[in-house]
Amino acid sequence: MAHDEVVDSFVWCEIIRQWSTFNPEFSYLPRKFKIAVNGSVSDRAAVAVHDIGLHASATIKAKLGFKILVGGGSGARR
Repeated sequence: MAHDEVVDSFVWCEIIRQWSTFNPEFSYLPRKFKIAVNGSVSDRAAVAVHDIGLHASATIKAKLGFKILVGGGSGARR
C-alpha cells in the first residue's frame, strides 16, 4: 500500500469483479463498461472518465466512504 492510500483498492476491485462476473444484471452492459476504484488521496485512476468511478475517502472518525461518480467522460462520439 502506498503512503497516501486511504484503502487498498485491489480488495474493492476483487469484490466488484466477483459480484459482477456471473450476475445476470450485468449481462447486457456494453462491451467496454468501465469501473474505476481509486484508493489514494490523489486521483490516480481518473475516476471521472470511467462509467462508474469510486474514490475512497476517510472521514474524521476514520470511517471509510466513497465518492461515487457515474456517467463517464466523452468518447470518440460525443
